Amino acid sequence: MKSVELNDIINTVLILRSDLVKKRLAATVLTACILLSNISSVVVYGETLQELLEKQNEELNVSKNQLSDAQKIVEEINSKIEEMDYEIENTLYEITEVQEKIKDIEISIENATMDIEKAENEMEAEKELYDSRMAALYINGNTGYLEILMGSENLSDLFKRIEIIRTITELDNEIIESLNEKKAEIEKSKQAMEKENSNFSLAMKNYTDKMDKLKLDQEEQQQYINEAKEQATAYANAVNEDKEAIEETEQLIEAARVKTPEYTPSRGSVDISSNALVAYASNFLGRPYVWGATGPSSFDCSGLTQYVMAHFGISIPRVSRDQAKAGSYVEKSDLQPGDLVFFAKAGKAVHHVGIYVGNNSYIHAPQTGDVVKISTLSSRSDYYTARRFN
Repeated sequence: MKSVELNDIINTVLILRSDLVKKRLAATVLTACILLSNISSVVVYGETLQELLEKQNEELNVSKNQLSDAQKIVEEINSKIEEMDYEIENTLYEITEVQEKIKDIEISIENATMDIEKAENEMEAEKELYDSRMAALYINGNTGYLEILMGSENLSDLFKRIEIIRTITELDNEIIESLNEKKAEIEKSKQAMEKENSNFSLAMKNYTDKMDKLKLDQEEQQQYINEAKEQATAYANAVNEDKEAIEETEQLIEAARVKTPEYTPSRGSVDISSNALVAYASNFLGRPYVWGATGPSSFDCSGLTQYVMAHFGISIPRVSRDQAKAGSYVEKSDLQPGDLVFFAKAGKAVHHVGIYVGNNSYIHAPQTGDVVKISTLSSRSDYYTARRFN
């Protein structure tokens, strides 16, 4: 009984052990199949990913080229906008000069007219006196003179009377000749001034016509501005890099403003700190660009630099092309905050100016439709020169 039960137990154990081995083997086979399946999938997926990466790499290269092209296009557009602004600023400046000259000429002509009227009145009075005297002398032909001569007491008195008559006659002739010459001279001056006024009026018309043309060009310029805004999205990464540099520069400027006390200009002194100049210039960030504006509510590029420098007692020319000739030359590698930086296309006149603030950045009034802001020097390729004024 016990032997049978023991055998049954042993058989049962062997059966269970066999089933366990089978199950383990089945599990091992299943696991192997799953692993093989996954390995096969990874290989297939790996090939697809490689193709995708290559495709994305090609697209990235194309994007980089497009970014570079877009950046060049925007730079050319902005440069064109600045050049047009520069022309308009110069035209406004020249028109103002012509208007002032015309005003001076009108005053001169008015004074000349008054002088002529005065001379004519004096001449008329002299003429009336002369005519009345001649009428008295010649009322009976030459009787008047004869009576004077015949009334002589002796020969000596006769000669004296002859000399008096001759002197009176010469004096009368001189008076008439002098008045006529004076009138002729004033008339000539008046004609010359009228001609000059006509010339300036013509010049004024030419400048006005030029201004009208430039105003019409603003439609084209606005197209450039719109195109620049569209192209700006094509190089967002580059803009973001500039933005980081600009934000860093703004922080440096803010730190300089905190450390720098408010500057009170003293006559004849130009010994100023670069921090003070940069801090003062930063007060105008966000002010709109306006042609010919000299501050403080709006500026053009050279109006901003002139206004900031004037605050510290430094007198510089009005327009950027003249500012670029003033001060002392500075190498780009030696730029310091407060230096003026100028921009120009190869072979063309200076058309833009800004104030260097450090960190490869500068404050400027850029162009129509924009505001006073900070930009990086690396964002443009038309850097021309720099000047220092302190």
